[in-house]
Amino acid sequence: MRSQATTVAPAPVGVGGYNRRRCFPEREMQVPLFGGLRQVQAAVSYYVQWVSADEFQWSSRKQPHVRLRGVYCLRTSRLLYVGAAREQALQEQLEAQLFEEGQL
Repeated sequence: MRSQATTVAPAPVGVGGYNRRRCFPEREMQVPLFGGLRQVQAAVSYYVQWVSADEFQWSSRKQPHVRLRGVYCLRTSRLLYVGAAREQALQEQLEAQLFEEGQL
């Protein structure tokens, strides 16, 4: 039998430590796994930087440049390994979505 003194109390939710939801924006997306055999609803965490679409830096036209930070299963909140090709496809898909939203 364990004593109360040795039991570690869980930290309150959102207090201390790294919280991915506060650091980077996320999008819920369908992510194919196992070569497209299974679709998983996932939270895709990313970093976006808006860069000039023209060769001139002072231009007002901007386009998003996305770097993926992680793909997390919504059901279990665990990190998913999707592979380099799927990661590149997700980055391009996110860039297209953000570009369309930025044009509105």
